[in-house]
Formats: sequence, structure tokens, C-alpha cells
Amino acid sequence: MIKPPTLQQAVETHLREAILNGQIPSGEAIAMDELIEQLGVSRVPIRDALRVLEGEGLVNSKPRRGYVVTELSVSDLKELQEIRAVLEDEALNDARGKITKTTIDDMESSFDAMCNSEDSADYAEWIKAHRKFHFAIYELSANQALRRVLHQVWDASDIYRAAHMADADARAISKRQHEELLRAARSADVESMFTILKEHRATTVERLEGVRS
Repeated sequence: MIKPPTLQQAVETHLREAILNGQIPSGEAIAMDELIEQLGVSRVPIRDALRVLEGEGLVNSKPRRGYVVTELSVSDLKELQEIRAVLEDEALNDARGKITKTTIDDMESSFDAMCNSEDSADYAEWIKAHRKFHFAIYELSANQALRRVLHQVWDASDIYRAAHMADADARAISKRQHEELLRAARSADVESMFTILKEHRATTVERLEGVRS
């Protein structure tokens, strides 16, 4: 049996989806009283949920303002992408010779879910499917510590993915890059995957720099 979510988990899901779908914009304070009235819960599960989301990098605690949705920063994103590059390249290197039909099936299923979520403009769901797509490869690494830290870095990157997907041109580029990754994975062409992933990470930085300039 699947246990129903706790109040805290339900609030987490609500807030995460609201942030990633742009309903609570970057830099905006979380309106605690509105959430209490809207969700019909006390402050306790909301505060507990916000602490979890702070650990994921989606919100920050500010003096006299409470919790605020993380503000987008080109310099912060560049630092995250530098860490991702090291970890993802190592995980991809570990995947050599381990890509199977099951791996490809998982990637294809996740890609279809990404397309469906994009069509419905549900970027919170897109982000879930997107992670499954990439980690079908990364989870092939036997290094558990690497995979754990990589998940943490991806948590902190999610708010940038959501902003990236809000732009139609960025969505088109992203879809093309994922199609290229899938083709390379089908051929077990790890060297091409290194190149595509490098471009994939750089694109997010370039798009944010364009918005901020």
C-alpha cells in the first residue's frame, strides 16, 4: 500500500509545484497567512515544509521577511553548473558499457512524459520527468556518494530549470538537446553525450545571462 502524504508532504508538494510553475515568482515572499487559509493547515506543517524546500534550494529564510523564493543569480548558476559538470562527467564515464535496453526504455518513457508536461505547461512535472531522463544514465554509476551529491546539486538547480522552460525558444532548444542525448544513448555513444551535456548546461547559463543583461 502507498501511504497517503502527511500534511507536511502535501504542503511541500503544493509549494514546490507553485514555485516551479511560476505561480510564486523568484524573489517573492511566501505568504504564510494566505497559505494557512488556502490549505486549511496550521503554521507547523508549512514551516516544516519550507525548511525542506530551503534544503532543496527553492526558498531562503530572510530576516524580517520570512521565507522568500530563491532569487535567480547568474553567478550562482555558473557555480552550480561547474559542480554539475564534474559530477555528471564522472557519472557518465562510469556508465560506459552499462547502457542497456532498460536504460533506453526508461529514457524514452521519461522523454515522452517531458513532452506531455511541456504541452500542458506543467513544468513541475516536466522537472520530475527531466530528472528521471538524465538519471537513467547517472544511476548506472556504482558511486553512491556521487549520485547522492548529484541529486542535491540538481535540487538547487531546479528553480533555474523552471525559469529556463518558461521561455519558448529555450524549450525548443531543450527538446532538441534531449532528442540528441537519446539518440546518442541508443548508440551507446558516450563521447557524443559528453559534448551534448556540455552544450545543455551552457545553454541554461546563456539564456539567464540574456534575461539579466
